[in-house]
Formats: sequence, structure tokens, C-alpha cells
Amino acid sequence: MTLSRKLVQHRNAAHKLSLTAPQVILSCGEDGVVFEIDLRMDKPSKILLVKESETKKVPLYSIHCSQQYNPDQFVVSGRSPFVHLYDRRFLTTAANSPAPLEKFCPTHLKTTNHTVTCAVFDSVGKSILASYNDDDMYLFDSRNGELEHTYKGHRNSATVKGCSWFSDDFVLSGSDDGYIYGWDRETEHIVMSLYADENGVVNCLQPHPTCPFLATSGLDDNVKVWVPSSYQWPQTMKGIKQVRCLLS
Repeated sequence: MTLSRKLVQHRNAAHKLSLTAPQVILSCGEDGVVFEIDLRMDKPSKILLVKESETKKVPLYSIHCSQQYNPDQFVVSGRSPFVHLYDRRFLTTAANSPAPLEKFCPTHLKTTNHTVTCAVFDSVGKSILASYNDDDMYLFDSRNGELEHTYKGHRNSATVKGCSWFSDDFVLSGSDDGYIYGWDRETEHIVMSLYADENGVVNCLQPHPTCPFLATSGLDDNVKVWVPSSYQWPQTMKGIKQVRCLLS
């Protein structure tokens, strides 16, 4: 019988993991620490302590790297209006708290107390989607920090909410009203809404890496898996190009 193994322990709550390679995981927590966990090693490595100043660490809610584009780069977000971009190759020790490669934030939020509950790369690492507590979702160019798009219509207030991509053409978020919302990346229009949580809040969304499947969870006691459906079976997907053109 295979026994379970404790990989790492943060001093405060940990909300998110990110896989950088088949056997390497990044973990962040509200203690402001980022761990690198190599499953081939006995102990994790503390690679980063995120700080806004010498004395103020940033409790972290989210971490994400782009496996296909550059698995060494990752973004973290938390109790700060800024999304922080780092590169593992330029980190030394956690005690040094090195400065990020780049920080992203809409201009009107830079001096506020807003938090970023989640930040994720698109599949090629060129854009970063960030969801702000009590505000909207924003899309940044990861190379120059330019704000590309704003997505409105959901409510991110009660809990720590994730955001995600559904291919690189659509962005997704849960909401305090119990719905999942989907936006067209370019037009910024809401093109999908799914009632997903009877207790009123959808927190986590995780698409399948290759298939059109989506797993979600919230205040309900179960995880839901969403798949395309049709009154016809097998599905022919006839007319899918025309539908896609109308959405974009």
C-alpha cells in the first residue's frame, strides 16, 4: 500500500499550486512564501518571500507558470494591487526577497487596498489575466505591462475567487451570485453564464488542458465537471465555424 506524503507546509492558508514540470510544483501561501517542490527530493526549497517593503510581506492567494512558453517564469498575486512576475533562474534565497521582473496593475488601482485573488498566463505566456477583489478582471501584456482588456459583470467580493482561460479566446470567472461567466477575449462581451452553485458562490475553475471540459467548485459540497452537450448524439459539430464567428 502506498502511503501519502506531506510535501510542504505553509504557516498560513495555501490556496494555489502550479505545475512547472511533471515532477516539480510551485506552492504559495498567505505567509508570503513560495516553495519549489521537486518530488524526487526529500524536502521542498523555499525560493521566495514576496514583500512590498522591507517590513511588509504580501500574503499570496495565487501562483501560475506557463509550461509551454517559459516554465521558469511565474506570477504571484495576493493582498496587494500588483501582480508580481518572477523568474526562477534569477532567484537566490528567500531571505533576500528579490525584486520582481515586472509588476502589473491598472493605473487607477495602484494606490488602493484592492487585492488580486488570482492571476494566470494564457497558453503562450504573452498575456496575464488578473481578477481583483471588489473590482473587475484585467488582461495585461506580460512583456511590457500594458493593459489590454477589462472584463466586467461578475462579483468578486465574498471569497478568494479564481479566474481561468477556456482556450486563449475566452476568459472565465466564478461569481458571488453562484454563476460562472465567460467573456470573449477581444470584444470583452459576456458570451456564457452557467448557474453552478446553489449556496451562491463559485470560487475555483480548472479547464482540462486538451479537452473542452471544465471543473468548478464553490460553497457546495461537490465538484462539478462541465462538458459540451447536445440533443443530438453523436454530436456532428455542424455549423461550429459559423457560431464561433458570431461570438468573435
